[in-house]
Amino acid sequence: MKYSKGESWDNVSIKGRFRFNPEKKGLGSEGYYNIYMNYSEDGKNCYLLKVGRGSNTKSLMLYLYKISNGEETLLTSDTTSLKNNIYQNAGEDNPYFTIEFAKNDGKLSMSFYIEGNSKAMAALTAEDSAPLGKGTVAFEAGGDEDVLFMDSLSVLGKNEESNENKTKIYLMGDSTAVAYGDDNTIGGWGEYLVNYFDDNVEIINKAEGGRSARSYLNQGRLNDVLSEVKAGDYVFIQFGTNDQRTDENAFMEHSVMLGEPDENGIYPTISGVKTKTPQYIYEFYKDTDYPYGETFYPYESGTFKWYMLQHVAAIKKAGATPVLLTPMCRLFFDSNGKITSHFGENDGYIEAIRQLADEEGIMCLDMYDITKNLYESYGVMTTQGLHNIKSDGTVDLTHYNKFGANIIASKMAEAIKNSNLAVNKDVISSSVAVSKTDSLKTADLFVVGSTAAAGEDKEDLAVESGGYGDYLQKYISNKVSVKNLAVDKATVKSYTETEEYKVFINELSEGDYVLLNFGECESEYLNSSDEYNKYAYPSDNENEKGSFSYYLYNNYIKPAKEKNAVIIMMTPAAQRKFVNGEYVNEENPYTSNVVAMVQKYATYYVNLNNVTAELYSTMGEEGSKVLNAYDRNSGIENNVLSKFGAETTAKKILTMMQQSSASLKDYIDSEGIKTTEPMTRADFVYMIMNVLGNDKKAGSNFDDVTKGKYYENAVGVAKDIGIIKSESGNNFKPEEALTGEFAKETIENVLDNVNSNADMTDVYDLLKGEISPEIGIWAVDKLYEVLK
Repeated sequence: MKYSKGESWDNVSIKGRFRFNPEKKGLGSEGYYNIYMNYSEDGKNCYLLKVGRGSNTKSLMLYLYKISNGEETLLTSDTTSLKNNIYQNAGEDNPYFTIEFAKNDGKLSMSFYIEGNSKAMAALTAEDSAPLGKGTVAFEAGGDEDVLFMDSLSVLGKNEESNENKTKIYLMGDSTAVAYGDDNTIGGWGEYLVNYFDDNVEIINKAEGGRSARSYLNQGRLNDVLSEVKAGDYVFIQFGTNDQRTDENAFMEHSVMLGEPDENGIYPTISGVKTKTPQYIYEFYKDTDYPYGETFYPYESGTFKWYMLQHVAAIKKAGATPVLLTPMCRLFFDSNGKITSHFGENDGYIEAIRQLADEEGIMCLDMYDITKNLYESYGVMTTQGLHNIKSDGTVDLTHYNKFGANIIASKMAEAIKNSNLAVNKDVISSSVAVSKTDSLKTADLFVVGSTAAAGEDKEDLAVESGGYGDYLQKYISNKVSVKNLAVDKATVKSYTETEEYKVFINELSEGDYVLLNFGECESEYLNSSDEYNKYAYPSDNENEKGSFSYYLYNNYIKPAKEKNAVIIMMTPAAQRKFVNGEYVNEENPYTSNVVAMVQKYATYYVNLNNVTAELYSTMGEEGSKVLNAYDRNSGIENNVLSKFGAETTAKKILTMMQQSSASLKDYIDSEGIKTTEPMTRADFVYMIMNVLGNDKKAGSNFDDVTKGKYYENAVGVAKDIGIIKSESGNNFKPEEALTGEFAKETIENVLDNVNSNADMTDVYDLLKGEISPEIGIWAVDKLYEVLK
C-alpha cells in the first residue's frame, strides 16, 4: 500500500490515526510502515520514519533516517519504549495509535500515542545541521496483507512565521541547563522551563555540557546565539559551575580566573588576550559544529567577570535583554545540614555575577541563593532525591534527575514571576507533572538472590524471619509483578542448580527488571570444606573461571543484558554486630566484587550493606533487635531479618531506587514507603504465642477471626488459655491497630500464665497510643528474653 501527497513543503507536520491489520493478528514479522518527508523528485533525498515490529506482536521499533543522495544515515531510534506495550491482537485489544511527525528547519520530532492516552509512549528528536529542502510526503506499508488501516491523516505546511510574534528566551549555560531528551534520565532545568510559560513564549536552549564563560566564547557558541537573537528577545546566561573548576584537565578549556577583589570586595574585570589555539584542542573540535578558531582565550588571560561581560555586552548590542543567573548550588552539606561555600573562596564566582548585574544595570536571578534555601529546607536525604545517581551508585552532587530538573525550573519560573521582567506576565502554573504516572508499561521484577531476599526457612523461631523480596510488591504499582525467586542460603554458584533459576532464565523477557543480590552466604567459603561445590572465591575479574564475578556475570548479568532487561545490583546485606554498645560493620569480601560489576556493566545499584548497616547503627544495640529473627534456642539471628526488618529493608531499597535514574522509580508508591502502619492486635498475639512456643490446637475461636488466616490458631489458643478476651460479644477485632493498653494487658496475662513476676516497667512506659511495629516487636523481644 502506498499513498503520497504531492505538495512540496520545506517544513511540514504530519499527523495520522492508524491501526495495524485490524482483522488479523496485527503487525507480522515482515510488516512495516514507512513515512517519507521532504521526498525529492529523483527519490534520492528524504527523511524516513520506519515503524516496524519488535520481537513480538506486542512490540514496535522506531527508526528515523536521513537519506541524502541515496545514502541512508540513522539519525535516532527508539527500540525500547514500545516493547511489550502494543497489543496487536484482533478485535478491541488491537488499538488505534496516532503518530505526529514534524520538521521545522533542521529540527525533527516524532511522537507516538496509543488511543486514550494523552501522554506520548515514545518520542524521537533529531537535529540536522544540513537540513533537506522542499519535497513531498509519502506513506508506504507492506510485508503483510492488509497491514495497515489508515483512519485519518492531516499534512500541514509549517508556517515559518508562526513563531515570529512570540517572545523568545534563549538559554546559554552548561550541563545543568541542557535539554537531555526523553532517552536520558538525567535532567536539565532548561528542558522543563517551557512548562511554566504560556504559548506566547518560546524557549531556545543553547546550553552545552562542560561549558564555561570562556569555553562558550572560544567555541563560537555566543556567535551562534547572536546569529538568531533579535531585539525584544531575552537571553538567560548561566555560567560558573565549570569556570571555578580546579582539576588539571579543566584549565586548558574551561577554568576561568576569578581574580582578587579590591578593598571593597569588587572583583576585577581584566581583559582576555587571545593566543594560538593548542593543536590537540583544534584537532579535537575541528570537525564538530563548534570548532575552535586558530586563536583562543587561554586560562592565563582574563578574569571571570570580563568573560561574562563579553556575553552581556554582545546581547545588549543585538537589542536583546540579557539576564544573568547565578549557578544552582550543589549538594555540599555540612554536618549541620547547611550548604557550604563551594564556588570559590567566599563563593566569589557567585558574588562576581551579582556585581556584574549591578554594574550593567541588568536583572540577576539569584538561583544559587534560591536553591541553597530550597536544599536546606528539604534536608540532605530529600534533596538527594532531586539528583542523578551515577553508575557507581553514588549521588551526583551537581546534576539532577528529571524530577529534580523540573523542580528547579519551577523555582526559576517563580523568580521570573516575581521580577520586573516584562515576560513575567507569561509565567503560568505548570500542569506538567514530572513524576510517576499510571500510563506505564507492564513488566515483571525478578528478585534473584539469597537469605536477605528470601527469608530463612527454619523452625523454632520465636520472632519469624522474612525476606525483603516478599514486601516489594506492597509498595510497587501492580503494573509491575514482583516474582521473588530468592532461595535461603543460596550462593551465586548453588542458585544455578535450583528450579528458581530455571524460572528466571525461561521467563525473563525484554523490559523486565532483575534485582540481583548475592554475596551474603558466599562469605562462608573461607571456612567451607566443600567450597568448590557451593562457594565461589572473591574476585573482580569476570573472566576468572570459578570466581564470584565469573558466575555473577555469566549466569545472571549476561543473560539479563541479552534480553534487554533492567538490572539492579545489590551488595550483600550487613550483619548485626555490636561491640561494647557500638555497631561494627564487618567487611564482606564480595561487596567490592558487586561494585566492580556495576561499574563495568553500568547497571543500577543499591548498596544494601550501607542501608542495613545504617539501620543497625541508628537503632542501636537494643532497638535494632527488632530487625532480626529470634531462635527460641540460640537467641537472636544476627544475619537473618525478621519480618519487620525485611519490610523496613524493602522500603529502604525502594527509597534508594527512587533517587536513581532507573525507570523502576516511576512505579514506586512514594507515600506508601514513607508511612508506617501500626501493628495489628492479631500480629501481636501471633508473635506472643510464638514466644510461648505453644503447639496446641485451638478449641474455639472468636466469631470475627477468619478461618485460614495465619493467626487463626494462635488467637484461638490465646483465647483458650485466658491471655486474651472477647470484646462486643464473641469478637476480637483482629485487624484493628494494636494499642498500648491492649499490649500491656496481654503481656501481664502472659506473665500470670507462666507464674512470672518479671519487671516490664521499661516496656510498659513505651506502650502508649497506637503501637508501631518497631515498638510492638521490641516489646515481644523483651518478653522473650524474660521468659528465656
